[in-house]
Amino acid sequence: IEEMVVVSQGASAEFGRSAGGFVNVVTKSGTNELTGSAHYFGQWDGISTAYPEARGGGKPDFGRSQFGFTLGGPIVRDRAFFFLAYDQQEASETKQFRRNVAHPSELSKLETFLRTEWPGLFDDEFGPIRRTDDNKALIAKLDFNLSDRHQASVKYNYTWSEQVNGTFDVDSWGLSANGIEEDFSHAVNASLRSQLSNTVSNEFRFQYAREDRPRGYAGPLFPGAAAPPQPAFAAIGGRPFPDIAMDFTDGFRIGLPFFLPIDPGWDNRLQFVDNLSFLAGDHLFKVGVEYNRTGVGQQFIGFANGLYKFSSVDGFMNFVTQGNRYVTCSDGSDSPAGVCPEGTTITGPVLLYLQALTLGDTPQSRLGLQDFTMDELALFVQDTWQPRSNLTLNLGLRWEGSWHPDMFIEPEDTFYGPWLGDPSFPSDGRIPDDLDNLQPRFGLAWDPGDDGRTLVRLNAGSYFSRMPMLVFAQHRTTNGAFQGTLFAASEATFLPPPPRIGDFLEPPPPGTPPFQPGVNVADRSLELPRTWSFNVALERALSDKVALALSLQHARTDNLFRFVDRNAAELGAPFAEGANGLGALTVTESSARSRYNAVTLGMHGDGAFSDRLSFEANYTLAFDRSDDDNERDPFNFFYATATDFEPEYNWSVRDRRHQLTGFLLYDLGRGVFMNHVFR
Repeated sequence: IEEMVVVSQGASAEFGRSAGGFVNVVTKSGTNELTGSAHYFGQWDGISTAYPEARGGGKPDFGRSQFGFTLGGPIVRDRAFFFLAYDQQEASETKQFRRNVAHPSELSKLETFLRTEWPGLFDDEFGPIRRTDDNKALIAKLDFNLSDRHQASVKYNYTWSEQVNGTFDVDSWGLSANGIEEDFSHAVNASLRSQLSNTVSNEFRFQYAREDRPRGYAGPLFPGAAAPPQPAFAAIGGRPFPDIAMDFTDGFRIGLPFFLPIDPGWDNRLQFVDNLSFLAGDHLFKVGVEYNRTGVGQQFIGFANGLYKFSSVDGFMNFVTQGNRYVTCSDGSDSPAGVCPEGTTITGPVLLYLQALTLGDTPQSRLGLQDFTMDELALFVQDTWQPRSNLTLNLGLRWEGSWHPDMFIEPEDTFYGPWLGDPSFPSDGRIPDDLDNLQPRFGLAWDPGDDGRTLVRLNAGSYFSRMPMLVFAQHRTTNGAFQGTLFAASEATFLPPPPRIGDFLEPPPPGTPPFQPGVNVADRSLELPRTWSFNVALERALSDKVALALSLQHARTDNLFRFVDRNAAELGAPFAEGANGLGALTVTESSARSRYNAVTLGMHGDGAFSDRLSFEANYTLAFDRSDDDNERDPFNFFYATATDFEPEYNWSVRDRRHQLTGFLLYDLGRGVFMNHVFR
């Protein structure tokens, strides 16, 4: 135990009931004995059940070994101590043993074509895919008893992980439609805990952490193709095959995922927290301040290598062999010359081609580059009041302010700048700060019989949450003046045809204004999501060893963000006309909500049926509704229509009607325990 605590005098074993009054305690940290442990945990496929036939049958093929140690002891007896903990995991699993597709003949045709057209590059494309899941973690900690009233500690954390082929495991996707997921982090934490007097204590904490997330690629490289002028592509030795999807029935996909590689990608966080606690009669007050500065750096080069969506496997193969003017027609015919018979229309094979580029004077090497910070400040006050020996109240208030990133380009200099003077335009071109986040909190613990056998708990409070930085990144760069996306499709005959596999579309000459570019903006009234949470629980000791609990929970979240095209055709495309006409106007709005209701019945016991048996079991009946489960993807819209969002509010993808969880722990004697966890 390393932190300063305030405990109630006369607390009972069952529920922590207080008999009145408080006492300040500064706990000791560390030990004068040198102690350690070693552990190993293994999982393997030998006793696993087979997959159901609907998933192809066959037994899983996986293995996992987790091992490590702990070591702690004195540096200077009674004064300074150390602690080390290390854990490592080596794991792998074979995914996609068999391709469960509706039309195996189409898969066979595609496999044969890839091996013939590009020998040696796709030989194992649709075979079993082996995925690794390797991790390392280290903690090193020093504790110092500076005096009877002051303690200090310093802790260092290191983590590392790697998943080869860890990006996707969709049954019908190929080996090349994957990547290497990597992550490593360093964090330093320091704290100083001081007992300033018999009634006043203080705790100061500092943290600096950095996380790096390189995401590499080891798939096939296109022979002889020019690589985009991006450092990430140079690092892997050339240009990978572009992201190619085809056949919407089975959804085949090969090539570099359009958002990879990402190198570098990092976050850092600087945090200061200080809180002061003091006793005044039956009240324990705590006041504090917290400051966070979070930075992010990343180059997201999505679509820099191109993204194709083909209507069929045959369409893809003919596009490769007959040239990029090949088209399919609505009467079932096709043509390598890009025209269809009179009275018919072009239906494919390229339904969509996207290629990212920079605009204006922005160098191509800065495509998708982000480097920005966010600042957050919080102030809080809390009162723990014990008006009676069997009643404790907690009252608190927290204020938080979030200062969001600035823009790369001043709003008036963006492509949509001339629209800012239109009162109907939904944004002022900036990301609004959110500085009015007051969060009241209330808690109650009551022993109505004053006998330590029944406990009633009430909790209520308001909580704000952050938004993903990826959302803000889109506001900064997708503005029609920094970067854009070239579009092509077989049916879009007014545009150049999609490029051959291995080529790129020619970018427009410097200074050419984009045509109806899609832009991302933040709604001028954008707010952070806010949740009101309410919980009431009743716990009753059936005996000295068994207790029953019943709880009700309600959580209501508003101001959930969603992405809406406010220039959609069903809205009349109000910002599509003129020299600065826009395409999709993706607006981040605080217009979504969710509601969660649940009842939980639980029982736990220690030595109930035997002195050696402990158990806990909980059953939850829950109802979870939301209208924003899928709008976390900033590249797509998932609602049915922008004119009416009410039908979107329905059962959430998180909705789990019945949940049963529990564990058993049995002491077999001689230091051997058996446990079982179920859910």
